[in-house]
Amino acid sequence: MTPLKTECNAETYAFGKLDRRQVVADFSGGPITTDGGLILIAQIDQQYQISERLAACFEDQRDPARVQHSLTNLVAQRLYGLVQGYEDLNDHDQLRQDPMFGIAIGKLDSEHERCAPLAGKSTLNRLEQSMHVAGDLSEQRYIKYSVAPEEVEQLLVSVCIEQMEPQPKQIILDLDVTDDPTHGGQEQAFFNGYYGHTCYAPLLIFCGRHLLAAKLPPSSVDPAAGALEELQRIVPQISSHWPDVTIIVRGDSAYGRDDIMSWCEAQANVEYVFAYASNARLRGFTWGLEQRAKAAYDQQRQAVESKLNPLFSGETEPLQADIDPLVPPQLWYQSLDYRTLDSWSCSRRMGCKLTYDATGAYRHFVVTAFATQQLPPGKRPCSVLLSQRGDGKPHQGTSTRFVQRPHLDP
Repeated sequence: MTPLKTECNAETYAFGKLDRRQVVADFSGGPITTDGGLILIAQIDQQYQISERLAACFEDQRDPARVQHSLTNLVAQRLYGLVQGYEDLNDHDQLRQDPMFGIAIGKLDSEHERCAPLAGKSTLNRLEQSMHVAGDLSEQRYIKYSVAPEEVEQLLVSVCIEQMEPQPKQIILDLDVTDDPTHGGQEQAFFNGYYGHTCYAPLLIFCGRHLLAAKLPPSSVDPAAGALEELQRIVPQISSHWPDVTIIVRGDSAYGRDDIMSWCEAQANVEYVFAYASNARLRGFTWGLEQRAKAAYDQQRQAVESKLNPLFSGETEPLQADIDPLVPPQLWYQSLDYRTLDSWSCSRRMGCKLTYDATGAYRHFVVTAFATQQLPPGKRPCSVLLSQRGDGKPHQGTSTRFVQRPHLDP
């Protein structure tokens, strides 16, 4: 906190009591902090008991008579630090004396005259070493915690389920990777050509705003590595709680792999929609769709020109740049039965969304487990998705249905 004189209103806000002290926010200046939001974070944590439930996934082997910082407080302190952007454990050598962190955790005073109210970097580091490798020299003397990773993973799904009650008709699981840039010689960090820098590429699975899984493989591996294993863990946990809910697995073309799709097809109430990269064979199958879209676009363009011509004198004509913004793109959809040469074990339904405008045709393909009766062409999620990556080899395909949508997609 830094003392600062300022002219602000005198209104105050009460946030309850901590022991015998009132917790009040005012705007009169004096000691200030940029971590005031921690009070709200702590209230959310108390409501859902995330820190407490996460701490229950650990086993504390310390001597209770010598414990200064409870396991729940250690977990909460580390989580709150990450929320506020304090990623480095070294930051906690100052944060351990910070009144705002003390208020959030509920401990402003130390129980021992030689200790700070909160834990420092060394104590928190021993907590993080609970995932240590058996046989480390420091294991017996310093590492007094152990964690059950499977319980931590189940907790993320349980929190999601609790906050989605009552049972929804369907839920969507989104698979994706992102980049976590590195700036040194971190182990298993590699240059990633897609992101253009050295990084990690963690695999993330979301259900709406809820994070269900976060894995950190090296950035040099297949983006889909580990995705099937995570689905095999998450989907049964959701289905055991909601047996009748439909689960839609969604992702870009990196996840349109035969093992993932085959597993989804073998499960009850599990569907999938994955983007799929365009190729020459697919473009050939949708050539007729392109011609229909082009004809409809040209007809629409001619109608616009005929209305603009009377507005110009006989010596001038409307320019192409004047007309293009006035002609909405044509959106057409087509279903295909498609199978790759050797990477897929069976034929699957492919959906094509073709956009035709002044620049020509743009195709967007998805492969889905939804039958045409369940999800006609042009209905979401077939009309939505994603970046295009993948290298499936085409083998066969037949046109089954055309749908026109001659207006802008919302």
